[in-house]
Amino acid sequence: MSHPQLRDVPRLPVTSGLILISCITMLMGALDYELNRVDMSSLAFDGEAWRIWTTILLHGDFLHLLFNCFWIWRLGGYLELQAGHLVVLAAFAGPAAAASLLEYAIQGPAIGLSGMVYALAAGLWYAGRRRVIYRDAIDDSTLRFLIGWGILCVGLTVLDLWQVANIAHFGGAALGILGASVLLSHGAQRLVSAGLFVLIFTSIALAASPVMRPRVAILDRSADELCYRGYRALVEQDYNRGLRLLENAARYPEVSKRCLHNLDVAQVRASD
Repeated sequence: MSHPQLRDVPRLPVTSGLILISCITMLMGALDYELNRVDMSSLAFDGEAWRIWTTILLHGDFLHLLFNCFWIWRLGGYLELQAGHLVVLAAFAGPAAAASLLEYAIQGPAIGLSGMVYALAAGLWYAGRRRVIYRDAIDDSTLRFLIGWGILCVGLTVLDLWQVANIAHFGGAALGILGASVLLSHGAQRLVSAGLFVLIFTSIALAASPVMRPRVAILDRSADELCYRGYRALVEQDYNRGLRLLENAARYPEVSKRCLHNLDVAQVRASD
């Protein structure tokens, strides 16, 4: 496998920039800077869509950051050297957003670059089977390690020893393969692959939206967040926004009586 070297940093502005911003974000968190403007939450569907992408910059600890940046450098750097800046930017942005939304839709907010790591690994593996120039992108031992690590993470999560964004891992891998198919195919096959990617991405975004998420989420913690934000909107006399937030909260299976009371108040105030 041909890896990028430190001397390649000037040739890898996208990969190097992502790693640098992730490290700066980690440093800001360590210095107690407030980072709640960049994490994933329902606010992503209320005028703060950047959270879908910026949540990947956050990491739980230094080892988490180091692991992800190592693989982003090796895999993302390889792709940027081979295919150029725009291709690697698309390979970062698309699967990162989809993995973030998928994890949020089913289980809740996630942080870190690992969904993108698995998207790159799976996409490069697929590309290596289709194009000679990508044949050394990812070797068998690296592939086995990442698969084994993904399985181990599932086991640790099931045993409640360590909470990992497993859905983002495997969802990212599937979308990485589909994204590689779009980039490598031609003619009608490219149109079909691109259409399928757009359809899946749109479906994931809808599943993560306030309207659909209560029906697909395993965890219902977002109801509390929506109830609080709805209450704050009522306090600020923004009754229409409060009504919208509280209506979204009421869609969840478990919602407090206080929240439902605030919804009744919002309905009365918004109609005045």
